[in-house]
Amino acid sequence: MYNYGILKANEKFAKGIKPYFLLLFLHPLYTFLYQFIIRLGFLDGGKGVTICYLNAYSVFVRYKELRRITSSRI
Repeated sequence: MYNYGILKANEKFAKGIKPYFLLLFLHPLYTFLYQFIIRLGFLDGGKGVTICYLNAYSVFVRYKELRRITSSRI
């Protein structure tokens, strides 16, 4: 998931999307809750929590890496 997050960060950087500090925390939280509640991840028990966590972690890595890339390019 870490590698996928880095790849998505590079895609966003190529598109010119800038990282915002709030997105670093709010988008992973939203992703976890969306996967867990709306997409019924809680029905899978512990495995569902793990999958939702990994998806949210990938989004967190994406914005963290995007922030690192943009700050090193300036």
